[in-house]
Amino acid sequence: MTRRAATPYERFQWERSAAFPDDPNLTLTYVYELRGAFDIDRLESALQQVLETDFPGLRNYFVEVGSELRAMLRPVPTRMLLTCNSKKEIFDLGPLNPRSQQLYRFAIWIGGENSALLRVDLSHLVCDGPSVRDFNVALSAAWRGEAVRYGDDSSFEYPCARKDAKDFWTNRLRNRALHQPWGFEHEMPLHASQPVSALRRLGVREHGKMRSLLKLTGATETQLMITLTAALVGMRSGSDDPLVIAHTADVRPSPDRLGCWTNLLPIWVESEQASRSVSELLEEVRQQRREIRPF
Repeated sequence: MTRRAATPYERFQWERSAAFPDDPNLTLTYVYELRGAFDIDRLESALQQVLETDFPGLRNYFVEVGSELRAMLRPVPTRMLLTCNSKKEIFDLGPLNPRSQQLYRFAIWIGGENSALLRVDLSHLVCDGPSVRDFNVALSAAWRGEAVRYGDDSSFEYPCARKDAKDFWTNRLRNRALHQPWGFEHEMPLHASQPVSALRRLGVREHGKMRSLLKLTGATETQLMITLTAALVGMRSGSDDPLVIAHTADVRPSPDRLGCWTNLLPIWVESEQASRSVSELLEEVRQQRREIRPF
């Protein structure tokens, strides 16, 4: 068993889990449909190889020793897969406990001779979105018995420390709030029993409209989510103050394949929503993102 000091981003996720222990977003969940003939033992072996060789950091768990957070490393288990007896069971598995000693879970449901569902749960303490892509690449290579070949990272701009970063953020944060109360003042719509959320499943038609808007404006899905969240809060809060939204950013110091390198950066959106179009709000978010990216 090896130990090391937790990174600042691991500590951030650890403290986040303490403040919001039931937050489902602390677990990254993916369900894959497997088709064709497959071998459970072969899949077990492939998963073991990924955890042993390619992504050993998935075996980390965390403990507090005094005031220090330490990352511990578990051995690779002899059995990797949790077998589910029904399709409902595999979808009903709850999120991972970020304070437990196992921050990953692999579950399988076999629906027939040539059909199965594989569920992959990874805690945000040991993994983030960009890491999942390369986890899939490594697992596919291990299944085929091939060498792992990742995509090209040459076009990715990794941030670096800048001497003027402190001055940049000191000026940017001056007289600006980092949070605001929800405090909805206006009447809620008819379906008031539904929670106010910027996250919902889109149908084919709605998804097509969203993709068209993104193509027209050149924005990303994350930028659109920030814009819509700001618009929703602004309309419902009745506040004239700028709205601050936490924007996630990948802050890997190098092309590290695994780990959680998600940081939260503040973006302020003016609350004068009524006279502004979605395109104008999107451009404001994009402009701020361009300004803060180097820092």
